[in-house]
Amino acid sequence: MAEDLTTEQIVQKLSKHIPENLIDEVLSYYADLISYAASLNNDAWNISNRESGKRFQLNCGHMYILRTDEKNLLVMCDRDEVLSLSKDFITQLLSECTLKAYEDRKEKDLQPKNYDELKKIPTTTLWNNTFQFYIPYEVLNKSGDLLNEK
Repeated sequence: MAEDLTTEQIVQKLSKHIPENLIDEVLSYYADLISYAASLNNDAWNISNRESGKRFQLNCGHMYILRTDEKNLLVMCDRDEVLSLSKDFITQLLSECTLKAYEDRKEKDLQPKNYDELKKIPTTTLWNNTFQFYIPYEVLNKSGDLLNEK
């Protein structure tokens, strides 16, 4: 059963999953994303927290998910949105993150090295035409602007 949480409770739960030196940056990103989603359609976003407490997830619109777990920040986003980012940024992202997709209901790692390889991944490989980037927290720590490209 869903519970209504205060902002303070949400921040406390989310903070459990994020390294202390990145809490402000990740929380700021969550806040910006919520504000943007609410401005588009206030009924089109929600936050979920697994009962196990091992992951915290923000769901926005048709297909944009930001999830924290004990090791990574997962950004699941529309393929076309990702391909609209700069080629240099995509190459940096691919060098520092794991890209995953689902095929036949099984998760698999994809290993494109640059924009052109990423673009060639067939949409039939992607669930709901989305890419799933698993960004290790240590990458965020050394590359603070990674969250703010778009």
